[in-house]
Amino acid sequence: MLLNNGFKSIFLNINFLLRASSAAIKFLFVIFLANFESASLVGEYALLATISAIFIQIIGFDVTTVVGRALHKTDRRGKFKLLIKQYSIYAGSYLFFSILIFFSFYVFVGKEIGIAVFFMLIVLLEHFFTEVFRTFVSLVKVKVATIIQFIKTVPYIVFLILFSYISNEDITIENIIFSWFINLFLVFVFFAIYFIKEISFRNLKFVFVGFIECKEILSEAIPYFLVIIFGVLFSNIDKLIIGKYLGNELLGIYFTYFTICSVLSLLISFTVGVKQGPIAIKIFSEKGGSDYLLVRKNLIRDYVRVLIFGGMVIVFVGSIYLIFIENETKIENYITFILLFFSVVFLSLSQPFKLDLCLLKNDVKIVFAFLSSLILNLIILYLLIQKYNIVGAALASAISSLYMLISFYYMSKRALCRF
Repeated sequence: MLLNNGFKSIFLNINFLLRASSAAIKFLFVIFLANFESASLVGEYALLATISAIFIQIIGFDVTTVVGRALHKTDRRGKFKLLIKQYSIYAGSYLFFSILIFFSFYVFVGKEIGIAVFFMLIVLLEHFFTEVFRTFVSLVKVKVATIIQFIKTVPYIVFLILFSYISNEDITIENIIFSWFINLFLVFVFFAIYFIKEISFRNLKFVFVGFIECKEILSEAIPYFLVIIFGVLFSNIDKLIIGKYLGNELLGIYFTYFTICSVLSLLISFTVGVKQGPIAIKIFSEKGGSDYLLVRKNLIRDYVRVLIFGGMVIVFVGSIYLIFIENETKIENYITFILLFFSVVFLSLSQPFKLDLCLLKNDVKIVFAFLSSLILNLIILYLLIQKYNIVGAALASAISSLYMLISFYYMSKRALCRF
């Protein structure tokens, strides 16, 4: 009953509306670039989005998962010390990952050193705010988290669209990077002022944390970090390979279709994932496996409902969009779009079964599923991409995503047999 009530009310939630608006603006920006700029620029932007997505996930070694579990088991001072440990680890990781970000940008995008430095700072700030969002959500300060997430995403994109429309000048990748950085820097100043006021108001004093304490958290986070690495590579490796071997124009086409299809996964996350998922976890923790199995049925049912409804909308919108594209390879583009759509469906359907394994602490099985799916994806990409271009890349994504769904389903089924 809790699941159904939450599912019906979530669309009226201001937090959902702000998150949905942020996602919608990103989506519209890609469509704007694809239709009013060039496929090549979309390809360059896709490389920025892909590189940042990879590093935002792996910077910090996913210690948030470990800290999040312990956060509610301690008092206010204990919470503050845990967060100091967490962000101290991030500060250290920024020194190491900044070099990798710089060289990744230089290798895949190929712009001058100054632009690479700005992009490096963008990724570090994006990671910082991603973790701030997760921290505020863990502390049940969802509204503040959502506002920060909104203002770090929307203003610079709106500015770029208006700038291009009013000035009648083309947007460049340099325009995007500079606007993106300025937006993030201003939000960082806003957050710093907010943070200092909160510390002063709550009479909290900074505490010293040692290397050994941080090392303990890092050791505990290793399984989750491996899942993050394999998962983020699985989701993004195709775009890097397309950009490197097929060029920015084909990558731009591929990324546009991917962006349209990814709206479905965002819809799942903003509805079922953000509301029903935590309830299912709470029931498992408090009442055990038998009660969880009952809630799990409703959870899977709601996943299927959103996928059916959202899927029909995405296919309709995507088909309309493709009709108005002047391109000699419409059939190939439509096949690419449909394959990417099924890839998103398979990955979304795998989430409840992955949740089963997480709750039962079968971390090794989750790592295996992601690693084997990544290897399969790379093999099929290598075999198909040179002959079938982006259709081959989309087919590789669909096949490996289906494999991941099947893997999680059977491993979950075996793990739940004891209940």
